Amino acid sequence: MYQAYKYGLTEADLYQTPWKDSAARNATLFEGLWRKEIDKKGVEKASVTKTIYKMVEARIIAVSIMNFILNVFALLRSAYFLRQLLELIQSPDASYEQQIVCLLLLAFCTTIRSQLMASAFSAASLAAIRARGGVLSAVFKKILNQQIQNTTIGELVNLCSNDGQRIYEAVLNAPFILSAIPAIFAAAYAVYLLGWWGIFGFAIFFAFTPIQMLLSSAVFKYRGKAIPITEERVKMMSEIVNAIKLVKMYAWEMPFARKIQKIRAMERSALKKSLLVQSVLSALPQLVPIFAAAFTFLAMTLTGYDITVTQAFVYISLLNSLRFPLGVMPYSLKALAEGVHACGRIKKVLTAEDEKMEMSKIKDDKNLVEIKNGYFGWQPQTDPARSGEEKKSMKSKAYGSMKLEINGKHSTNKPDKAELQPLVVANRNMARDDTVITLHNITLSLKRGKLLGVCGAVGSGKTCLIQAIFGMMRKRGGKISVDKRQNMAYVPQQAWIMNATVRENIIFGKPFDIKRYDTVVKACALLSDFQQLAAGDQTEVGERGINLSGGQKQRISIARAVYSDADIILLDDPLSAVDALVGQHIFTQCLKGLLFGKTILFATHQLQFLTDCDYVLVMKDGKVAEEGRHEELMRQENGEYSNLIRSFHVVENEADLDTPPLDFSANHFPVQAETKAVEAYIGEDSQLKRMRFESMTSEGSEFTDDLDFSNLRRMSNDDAAQVIAGKLTRAEGMGEDKVRLVTYISYVKAAGGCLPTLIVFFLILVYLVVQAITNYWVSAWVGAGSGGTLVNQTMLINETEVVTLVLSERIIDNPNISYYQISYVVCIAGLIVATFLNALTYVMFCLRASTKLHDQIFRKLVASPMNFFDITPSGQILNRFSKDTDESQ
Repeated sequence: MYQAYKYGLTEADLYQTPWKDSAARNATLFEGLWRKEIDKKGVEKASVTKTIYKMVEARIIAVSIMNFILNVFALLRSAYFLRQLLELIQSPDASYEQQIVCLLLLAFCTTIRSQLMASAFSAASLAAIRARGGVLSAVFKKILNQQIQNTTIGELVNLCSNDGQRIYEAVLNAPFILSAIPAIFAAAYAVYLLGWWGIFGFAIFFAFTPIQMLLSSAVFKYRGKAIPITEERVKMMSEIVNAIKLVKMYAWEMPFARKIQKIRAMERSALKKSLLVQSVLSALPQLVPIFAAAFTFLAMTLTGYDITVTQAFVYISLLNSLRFPLGVMPYSLKALAEGVHACGRIKKVLTAEDEKMEMSKIKDDKNLVEIKNGYFGWQPQTDPARSGEEKKSMKSKAYGSMKLEINGKHSTNKPDKAELQPLVVANRNMARDDTVITLHNITLSLKRGKLLGVCGAVGSGKTCLIQAIFGMMRKRGGKISVDKRQNMAYVPQQAWIMNATVRENIIFGKPFDIKRYDTVVKACALLSDFQQLAAGDQTEVGERGINLSGGQKQRISIARAVYSDADIILLDDPLSAVDALVGQHIFTQCLKGLLFGKTILFATHQLQFLTDCDYVLVMKDGKVAEEGRHEELMRQENGEYSNLIRSFHVVENEADLDTPPLDFSANHFPVQAETKAVEAYIGEDSQLKRMRFESMTSEGSEFTDDLDFSNLRRMSNDDAAQVIAGKLTRAEGMGEDKVRLVTYISYVKAAGGCLPTLIVFFLILVYLVVQAITNYWVSAWVGAGSGGTLVNQTMLINETEVVTLVLSERIIDNPNISYYQISYVVCIAGLIVATFLNALTYVMFCLRASTKLHDQIFRKLVASPMNFFDITPSGQILNRFSKDTDESQ
């Protein structure tokens, strides 16, 4: 703790996670139990909730036992030892030794209760972590193994974030539902202590439980209304951050700011009710014991029943000991209910049928991929909210009908039979569903070790053909065969780059082989790019490759596929982002050189490369229009392929075709379009301007000759070190700084200034004072006893009755009892008013502060330079507008 306070904690300071607590082990355990559950009860009756319980059953039972024991110790402390101590203090014959022993036993019960509570929460937290890790790992594995996703990205993200947290809270709080059981024993002891009036206070105590449950459901309801609005705001923020270049280019900051403020106002209105009810709900565990004791004492004194000081203090202590069960039970029930609902949603994912494409057996051993008369399509993503409206509209309107306005009158033309026919006609043998067919009657063979070129106009189906081979599309006719023993590599049209170093993007988890790596880098023309980067291939790539040009990202993507040493390589127009010279080099040195003997499907718009392909497929309107070798297809004068080639040569510059091959080594690589794009991106304000690889590696060269230190001087030491090391993004600092006074001042200003802050603090102080006065008034009332009232007492002395005046010990004999009763009622009423005023002002204070801070952060965010977005991951930015905003209100 001292190290965390003084120096902060890093990942290296934490101990290694035990194997029993790891996600891998718990995922395996959950999957095994889930398979047994399905085998025993079937898919429909299988329960994820029961599976999770079996997964952590031992810890749940242990936590329940500890929870029961700690509540028993709490009752033992209040019901027995406190009463014994008070009676010993009032007894003149009791010794100090007896009082000290009783006090030590009282402290022992308190200590044991605290230790058991800490152990119970620790064990429950560990069980919850195991359950969440195992379930989410299984869900994540299921999602990755599904070739065709039937759920949206938003649903999957909500499943892995919100529902995962609900499972954690359900497992954590479920064992504490049994905390209400010891309350039954406490009620029985209260009857023994005060007679049947003792049950009156506990009846009030238990009557607040359904009230708390209703308030919890109200919080859940209001929170449910706010969650979609919050998701809409975070979604809008994500779009703004991801498209910040366009926002700044078109000066759209203010329109987006107004839209965000409008959504935030709706969110604030929904959150206001939720937070107000939640604030009252949080105060009830403190108020209910006071109300129960107050009504019990008032009812007893008003009906003439007496109560002693010992009975009063023991009864109050007995009620206070049940604050924890009363406070935790509604939250436990709420968490358990939400967890059961989350398990239902998780079950839908786990039991979703994986629509794997039906594969046939390869007939020719020379082929790695075979498709015969294949029909493939996509399932359209529909909006559930609009589907109902569309169905209603379709009932009243025939497909293809239209309303024409003739001479100011509307006339509806009935559609003919041709208009009612579907736009896409599939094979009669195919099952009818909502699949939109995009590939028709495809027949091809991808032979082992051959280079298959695929060409065609935009939208002809080249990319869909590759997706069909991957199994990402739905097959609705024909046969497809893929050799599952072969590994595949894929290069998409839009290069996918992860936030890591250039080298990590290329090797992509494979073992690092320096000889193969150098060969791949040279074949993909990346050597000169390493010279342009601050730390060569150790330079960090920003999110979505923000600090790389389009050509650099595409070449890294190609290098990743080549380094993977896959058997089948699918290239989806990979040379579209590079210029002709670089494309010619990659095709010659990489596809025809380094990948010689590999099976390659090469989709491209650059037709000059098809002359060197072993076979060519021409796509048109989702069909194979022509196929054959280049020479064979060129003999067809009016063929689709020959027309494409002639059109290509008309627009092609003859001088570019006669350009001799260039040397793409590190010393002779020309400055091309990609390099210029990088230099344009770097700009005048960058510290990387004019930095060259030779200036850092050659002997006698000075790094200061090429590095622009005018910008480095304006940076902090950490930022300058990151620049020299090639580090682009900065890790988010967590727990490395204290909360300074200026932070509190900023929060106070955002909430409205000193006056609202003083009002909130004043009302909190009033609430605490009224609560203290209420507790003090009970002790003062009980301590006053009879108020010095003398009563007649008949005594038998020598068989003679003697009446004497003695001091009464009954509270009801106090002449000022009405004063005490009225004052107590006033204190209770004041406590209720103070509670609601405190809740209202505190909620308004926090909501106003969070809204003002949200707006300030947004304005400063959109006003930040692009360099800020380059070095700051979007996840860190979105956390400020989601999790941190939620915690500040």
